[in-house]
Amino acid sequence: MTEYRVTVYGDPRPWQSQHRGSPRTPGFMAMQKYQLLIQVAIKEQLGNVEPLTGPVRLEIAFYRAHTGKHIPPEDPVKLQAFNLKHIGVAPDLTNCLKAAEDALKGLLFVDDKQVIETHCSKGFDDEGEGKTVIRVSEILSLAGQQWPPHF
Repeated sequence: MTEYRVTVYGDPRPWQSQHRGSPRTPGFMAMQKYQLLIQVAIKEQLGNVEPLTGPVRLEIAFYRAHTGKHIPPEDPVKLQAFNLKHIGVAPDLTNCLKAAEDALKGLLFVDDKQVIETHCSKGFDDEGEGKTVIRVSEILSLAGQQWPPHF
């Protein structure tokens, strides 16, 4: 089974739409910069890999930097309480996922419609300025699995 892993250093950014003819917004430009960080990290860490062509599983964890009013306390117990209180704020997890998926197209898989399973999460990067940890793996068989899964 082929699997690609990459760590992208930099604060994750959510997907932003851009309307034709509209001036580029700061949010849109920040998303483009984030997508470029992902693409550069892939090239630096994995080289020129062949994009997967079949169904894939995408696992991705977004770690936001503690900035501005979100300065964490030093005490580990208070830090845990702080993180739980502040993790439910922007950016929206699914919008971060969309921005990352679009950046991965053509590099780790051909098209994001190949992604048939995802696991994603967001948290805080207590040691740095934010990062994204990505794992893409091919799904070779659905044998023995109920597909689609029923919840």
